Amino acid sequence: MAMQSKVWKWYARHKNAINAIMEMSCDLIPGGRVLVGTLRLANNWIADKREEKQEQQIQEVERWLTDIKPVVSDIVEEIEELQSFQKANTQEEILKAIEESEIRLEVKQILPQISQSISRSMSYLAESQILNNRYLLEKKIGKGGQGEVYLAKHIVADIPVAVKLLPIELTDDTMAISRLRKEYNRLVQRLTHENIVQYRDLDQDHRSGRFFIVMDYVHGYNLRNILIDQHERSMSLSRIIEILQPVASALDFAHENKIVHCDLKPENILIRQDNKVLLTDFGLAHEIQSSLSRRPGVTGNICGTLPYMSPEQYLGRPLDGACDIWALGVILYEMLAGYHPFQGTHFDHYMRLICDVDPEPIAFLGQNQWEILRQMLDKNRKKRPFPAKKVLLEIAKVEFTESKIALMPEIEIVKSEELEEKAIIALEPTADTKNEDGLLLTRKKLLSANQLDKEDMLITKAFAAQDEKQIEVESPEQQQISLSIPGFIFLRTREYICGPFSHSIEEYLHERTQMEFALLQGGEFYMGASSSEQSRNSDEAWHKVSLSPFLIGKNLCTQGQWHKIVGRNPSYFQGENRPVENVSWNHCQAFCHETGLRLPTEAEWEYACRSGSEDSYCFGKDASLLGEYAWYVENSQGMTQNIAKKKPNTFGLYDMHGNVWEWCADFCNWDLKKGVLTDSYRDALHNPLSLQGSHRIFRGGSWDSASSYCRCAFRGSFLPEKSDYSLGVRFALNLES
Repeated sequence: MAMQSKVWKWYARHKNAINAIMEMSCDLIPGGRVLVGTLRLANNWIADKREEKQEQQIQEVERWLTDIKPVVSDIVEEIEELQSFQKANTQEEILKAIEESEIRLEVKQILPQISQSISRSMSYLAESQILNNRYLLEKKIGKGGQGEVYLAKHIVADIPVAVKLLPIELTDDTMAISRLRKEYNRLVQRLTHENIVQYRDLDQDHRSGRFFIVMDYVHGYNLRNILIDQHERSMSLSRIIEILQPVASALDFAHENKIVHCDLKPENILIRQDNKVLLTDFGLAHEIQSSLSRRPGVTGNICGTLPYMSPEQYLGRPLDGACDIWALGVILYEMLAGYHPFQGTHFDHYMRLICDVDPEPIAFLGQNQWEILRQMLDKNRKKRPFPAKKVLLEIAKVEFTESKIALMPEIEIVKSEELEEKAIIALEPTADTKNEDGLLLTRKKLLSANQLDKEDMLITKAFAAQDEKQIEVESPEQQQISLSIPGFIFLRTREYICGPFSHSIEEYLHERTQMEFALLQGGEFYMGASSSEQSRNSDEAWHKVSLSPFLIGKNLCTQGQWHKIVGRNPSYFQGENRPVENVSWNHCQAFCHETGLRLPTEAEWEYACRSGSEDSYCFGKDASLLGEYAWYVENSQGMTQNIAKKKPNTFGLYDMHGNVWEWCADFCNWDLKKGVLTDSYRDALHNPLSLQGSHRIFRGGSWDSASSYCRCAFRGSFLPEKSDYSLGVRFALNLES
């Protein structure tokens, strides 16, 4: 009790200031007012030295006080000094003085920490609690935006039930609770379907004041469990229909009664131990979220779970059964393909994908099946097919081109082998990209072709010392000896200087894509990070490799260039001259197949990035200079930027550090402790390339990366079908076989 005595003495000594901070926080932090009430009650219990049955609450409030003490101590002292100076005695006077001072900004800065602490404490107080002497909360089994779900026991009936504790914010909202009761009564009267989990009670706990809903408890598992395990088991179309048809039947019944689920997702599809499928969390989610959205400081009326929300849900428009058809389509896609059709990372990202980007067709799915699924995922809700059960039966009628669904092990293997074969083909030179000699261009020839007169070099360096920008060399002789590469137009030879390094680079225009390419000499170089490099990772061993000459894009592929070839722009940050992003490795391979280009190997990428440097960056080791060459977390303003706005390296390549990560050709495996694993990351290899592994390598860092992730040697990996709004591409081309 010594600690209890100490922390409670601290609270008693600074009570006015602490209460003022909490009063300012209450309306902004869920659960704040409830915890403040518990704090004051607990303080009275301590003072009266009684109420032993409330020891749990006392201990948790004590834990919370201990938690926030270091967070608020400095501000508490400032408030007390202000209180003394302003002669503020009442709580109202103290709050007014704070609002008129800079302290209010300091309080706002610590709100996230206070909020986390309150959330932890309120969750703990709820556990193992008896509600109204009827329901004993035994274990938390779920948590979401509409409350926390517990496995509980009905004490009188001695049966298990599921109890959802509603958000604390609704406790004092009488209008919201009134609407919720009305909706609850409507659901209880109308939702009497064998595949819908039944509601049993809606009540308010007499002690905490918190509202809760009681439902039947389903002993079994949910569809999410199946999706997680799906890669290890065969799953036939009949099994998919077996699971989703009862769901569709439940949805149709609800829609006939003018009830919309609004939050259909795999977690809400339950499979009981006897294999009966049940749909839970019906109907009330929308009303709960609507009530939350009406609170001060909250805008919009968004309800649902991000990956499964329909476009109209994101846009805050009126909802009908079409939003459930959309969610059912997303779930069906996920079960068929083995991955989600919209792979976002946060609200705005999901909204962009779901409202504006069409899902990628499932390759092995027959045209008729895909057309039905596509209609379920139509952006226009009026074009989605009804009723749900009939839609599923239509899909079941059409035969698949394969006897099993996507992620069966044998089909995974075939798919992987096909991708490896395509990758190898993409890396080989095509017949129309080499001359009779196969463009076997040696380092010696390139050096002689690009040799500058010594006097010109001195002049060039003098200009470069002033600005470090590229200097175009007007030399008819050099233009005459430039290579004739089918599909490319020679543009110029330029001298680039960056730090202590300088190179003369021939530059070409790819006619099909209008991308500019730099011709790099290849040869031997060190890749990886030396033992002295800061932030060095275990998968960045320092080793020497050699490369043949190759072409590589001067710039990242832009959205305009991608759209010209593919016909669509998947990027989250829209802009003609911004780098394309949100493209998967597989998407890039399709682009390569269409254009005759390829992805650079990991070794080629690092050679191109280093451009002669053996330090952390192309310009040396001083990370403070990174902002001159890269868009990264410190200067990107939270988004991608137009290409070629920063300094190039000595190969004349822009944005090799930052802006977006860049896909490479190499396959790899990923290990949490060991990092990126390949069989080609070692000494003395010529043109190393890894073609084994489930992941693909990316390099370079992005707009949201710290400086250490933008280093030349840093290696990352991702699954080939995955995409991200920080991940783009730069293309390359072979010059010899």
